Amino acid sequence: MMVLQEEEKLNAVGYDDIGGYREQLAQIKEIVELLLRHPRQFKAILLCGPPGTGKTLIARAVANETGAFFFLINGDFAACMALSFAKIILTQCIYRP
Repeated sequence: MMVLQEEEKLNAVGYDDIGGYREQLAQIKEIVELLLRHPRQFKAILLCGPPGTGKTLIARAVANETGAFFFLINGDFAACMALSFAKIILTQCIYRP
């Protein structure tokens, strides 16, 4: 029950809930607008960086603000699987019609 409540809170995150990332959010918004204007050319956004830098929070906010889907794929998952299998999973997530 507690986990479900936490997940609901995270699903309600928006741009206003993120502090200290003004420059990064401006860049993300620009990329998202480009993606939405040209959906045939761009299918997904991949955020990468060290742990604890706000990637997941920003991705959730983008998804909530734009009505987009959010797929959380941990690097450990991709690293543990064979590279070809990880590519198949990522490709299916990104290029799903």
